[in-house]
Amino acid sequence: MTEEFMPDILTLSDEDGKNTEFEVLDIIEYEGESYYVLLPRYSDRFTALRSSADYVILKAEGGDEPVFSALGDELFGKISCIFEERYEKSFYGD
Repeated sequence: MTEEFMPDILTLSDEDGKNTEFEVLDIIEYEGESYYVLLPRYSDRFTALRSSADYVILKAEGGDEPVFSALGDELFGKISCIFEERYEKSFYGD
């Protein structure tokens, strides 16, 4: 029997109350903080094909209901390097 893959989905609301769904690609612990690597999800395949499909990295703060915040360019660069190294290792090995 094959196991079906079910991605972790996170729905975030912006300041205007607009909800956006993201697939959680990874959670990275760096210097005592948690960073979520997220890929936007789209309701239809046509919008998904037109999108750039860039991932987003947000810092999670808080407990059970974390609050997410954007990163500065330097920190984004550091976390994205960690994510891309982990991604390459998981697909291509050491």
